[in-house]
Amino acid sequence: MTIFITSDHHFLHKGILKHRPPFSTVEEQTDTIVRNWKKLIQPDDTVYLLGDISMGAWREALVIIGALPGVKNLVVGNHDRCSPAMPNGHNYVRPYYAVFESVVQSLAINHKGM
Repeated sequence: MTIFITSDHHFLHKGILKHRPPFSTVEEQTDTIVRNWKKLIQPDDTVYLLGDISMGAWREALVIIGALPGVKNLVVGNHDRCSPAMPNGHNYVRPYYAVFESVVQSLAINHKGM
């Protein structure tokens, strides 16, 4: 088992494309992330996503992430619909638990005693 840490996928967020050349469409960005994820991450690997899985299209992003291998954990970002920064964000936590093993606002990881 390997542990992976990643963040800011912004699935289906058109506005992020201006910060992510060479992608010209959200589909191209999504396909690339999904393809690379599947090459690297195995079903028994643990993945920590450090927020901002999407902006707006959160249901669709959950479907995309739910289909990916690995045991996934979310540290909620400000763009995630279940974020306390979002209006009534606490009401949206349940759908995230269908995809993520844990959904937390902060996390401390001890790596090699540090």
